[in-house]
Amino acid sequence: MLKPPIKFKDAVGRKFSFPWHLCKSWKGMEALINQAFLHVDGIGQHVHEGHYDLVGPDGEIILPQVYESMVKPDWAISMHMWPMPEPPPMMGPPPGHGGHGPPGKCNRVSKNMPQILT
Repeated sequence: MLKPPIKFKDAVGRKFSFPWHLCKSWKGMEALINQAFLHVDGIGQHVHEGHYDLVGPDGEIILPQVYESMVKPDWAISMHMWPMPEPPPMMGPPPGHGGHGPPGKCNRVSKNMPQILT
């Protein structure tokens, strides 16, 4: 007898129906999720590194170790990304603000620029 699929909502709001026989194990579910995020810029790398939780219909996180004994056919499972690290602070002035005034006038002397002595 064919069991109902898992209804899956990913971290960017897309909805999928995954056949039960493919997602009844953590390895199977992880493979389907990785496939779904193969070409998604921004968070794709975080997904492939496993930086997410799967949440069951009761709102509880499903740990990989207990996934197979907890998940049932026809469940609705949603994906929540872990917080992403802050990007490193920029060094120097922001793009487009090189510290130079109007052409011919320099309002800042760079340590890396040679000094012209007259």
